Amino acid sequence: HEPLALVVHLGAEVTEVLLIHNGVLVDTVSFPAGRNFLIRRLGELLETSTVEATSALKLYTNESQHPAANEKLRSTLEGIKIDWLKQFSEAVTTFLDHHLIPNGVWLVSDDGLLQIFTDWISTGTFNDLVLGGGKFTPQVIKQAANSIEKDFYDTMLNHGRN
Repeated sequence: HEPLALVVHLGAEVTEVLLIHNGVLVDTVSFPAGRNFLIRRLGELLETSTVEATSALKLYTNESQHPAANEKLRSTLEGIKIDWLKQFSEAVTTFLDHHLIPNGVWLVSDDGLLQIFTDWISTGTFNDLVLGGGKFTPQVIKQAANSIEKDFYDTMLNHGRN
């Protein structure tokens, strides 16, 4: 267990970034780009509804559509990824005045889009932010909506006490 960890909660409209030290919440920041940001932006870029964009994302994450369709979606997601990672990086930068930034990141969400954000964080480069090489190593805490808060408290607030 790491004594210092980042927790990223991907809400519907907001992404919250929490800094935990020895099981205690020491800082938090949020930015207005949650899961719906991804869905709305994808709908705009594909010139389709959010319902169809959500369906396309599910097919993409399950790899259950034609490879050409997957490639088109991957290419479209690249621009959204750049924008989201910029906002994420700016949020994490606010911690630098008072805290070190660990490379371990714990992600929490309540739907199937968690893998997309996990991939984005793991492939991003954060040379000026992260201890030990400029890469985050994300791990998933939980995806089930009814147990996110319980698992968050059980996992993170007892994290440094073992």
